[in-house]
Amino acid sequence: MPKAPAGTVHIECFRDRLRLRFTYNSKQHTLALKLADTPVNRKVAEGIASEISRDLLLKTPGSPIFSGVRRKTTQG
Repeated sequence: MPKAPAGTVHIECFRDRLRLRFTYNSKQHTLALKLADTPVNRKVAEGIASEISRDLLLKTPGSPIFSGVRRKTTQG
């Protein structure tokens, strides 16, 4: 699978809740939005994803949105 371009933020549904996934500092991050997967909440998630994408591309992760980011840990 090819790498996603820099600044790409993916919206996904996990356990009927929306979350965002992206790479920052070469590490995979997941931001749980705690929003049900509805059309209205998808639009909200798209707006947040757009902000994060912009911050990643401009390399300005001082944005308050990054305060809730946790690094995904994998067992292996």
